[in-house]
Amino acid sequence: MPPLPNYADTVLTGGKIVTVDADFSICSAVAIRDGRILATGTDAEILEWAGPDTRRIALEGRCVLPGLIDTHMHLDLLGADAWAVQFGGAKTVEEALQRVSEQAARTPPGDWIRGAYWHPVSQL
Repeated sequence: MPPLPNYADTVLTGGKIVTVDADFSICSAVAIRDGRILATGTDAEILEWAGPDTRRIALEGRCVLPGLIDTHMHLDLLGADAWAVQFGGAKTVEEALQRVSEQAARTPPGDWIRGAYWHPVSQL
């Protein structure tokens, strides 16, 4: 058992922990302190990290993916913005209109001109 100051804040047991190591190993438990993973292993191994104030969460077979970050990207908008008038950094209405005018000069008659990220309240 680790010394008292090394107890985990939280231990998760009884789950499917995808460790995202080189082999994508799977274990049943994880110990966490200050938002960082201390150890992964069996339920018995990880329960050794639990102290009197440790939060214990029984996963009941649920899966945990440590380190997964969802960037919440909208790929379709990224592509559409490549063809849109960019207003980022525009400080005046005249500057925004100039950008629209420049785009209009490059756009065939009848085609739409689309603008991106125009927020006059914060930009002007």
